[in-house]
Amino acid sequence: MPFNEPDQIWYAGNINGLCNDWKTVFNKIRSIDPTAKIAGPNYAGYNSSHYNTFMEFCKNNNCLPDIVTWHELGDAFFSGWYTRLNDYRSIEARLGISARHICINEYGRFSGDLGYPGNMVQWMARFENSKVDACRAYWGAAGNLDELVVENNKVNGANAEMIGDHSYNTNVVDRTADITVNGTVQHSGLHFRNTYLWNNYSTTVVDITLNAGNNTIKFSNSSAYAPNIDKISIAAAEATDTGGGSGIVSGETYKLINRNSGKLLDVYNLSTADGGDVVQWTDNGGYNQHWQIVSP
Repeated sequence: MPFNEPDQIWYAGNINGLCNDWKTVFNKIRSIDPTAKIAGPNYAGYNSSHYNTFMEFCKNNNCLPDIVTWHELGDAFFSGWYTRLNDYRSIEARLGISARHICINEYGRFSGDLGYPGNMVQWMARFENSKVDACRAYWGAAGNLDELVVENNKVNGANAEMIGDHSYNTNVVDRTADITVNGTVQHSGLHFRNTYLWNNYSTTVVDITLNAGNNTIKFSNSSAYAPNIDKISIAAAEATDTGGGSGIVSGETYKLINRNSGKLLDVYNLSTADGGDVVQWTDNGGYNQHWQIVSP
C-alpha cells in the first residue's frame, strides 16, 4: 500500500497529482516484484468523484490497484456505508473494470469503539454482509495493553468475566414481541427465533393492516427483552384477482423477496450484460435488486 490517507496528507484537492505519482510508484513496485498485490488509493474517507477519476486514470494507464481501499471512521458509516459501496461498484461497472477486492483498512470511531465488542459488532456486521475485508484502526492499542485497559464502567472482551453485570449479553433465548400499528395491537406474543450468532439471520413474515399515509409500527415486550430487529421490509399483500387486477402496478419498481431465506432477487456483480447471472442476495439497497413489473 504505497499511500496512507493521501487526500489529507500530500494530495488534498490534487487528485491529478496523486494519479501521476500513483502510476510512478505502481510501476516501480511492479519492476521490483511483478507478483506484488498493490492496494489503494486509501483515502481517509470515500470520495466518489476522486475514486471515479482515479480508477479511470488507472484503467487508461494500466496501473489498476489489485485491492481498493479507503477508511470508514465516523458516524456517517452507519447511514451511508451501503450507498458508498454501491457507488464504488457502479464506477467499476461504468468503466468495465472487473470487481476489485475491497479492504476498509481502518474502521472505527476514535471516540470509544475500539476494544468494545458491543460497539464493534455493528461495523463488522455490515462488512460481513457486504463481503469485504476490513481492519480495525490502530490508535491506542500500544498504550493501553492492547485494549485490556478500559475506561470506567465500560465492558470489553477482556474484562467481561471480571464483573458481575452481563446485561449486554443476557437472555440469549428466543424472544417474543407485540406488534402495534397506530396504537392497535395486531399481533400479540409473536415468536422470533434466536440465531445465536450476529451474522445469522432469521426472517419472520406477518400480515398487518396499514392506513393510507403515515403509519407507526411498534415492536415491544412489557415483561422481557424484545427481539433485535435488523431490517423491516413491507410489501403489498398478495391480492385475489376479482377482475380489477392483481394489486401489482404495471411500470412500478419492486424488490422480489424469497420468503424462505428473506433474500432478494439480485443481478450478480451489477452486470448489465445479456446473460448476466441472477442470484439471491442479502438486501444491499443496490439498483441491481430493483425490478420493474410491466403488463405484457
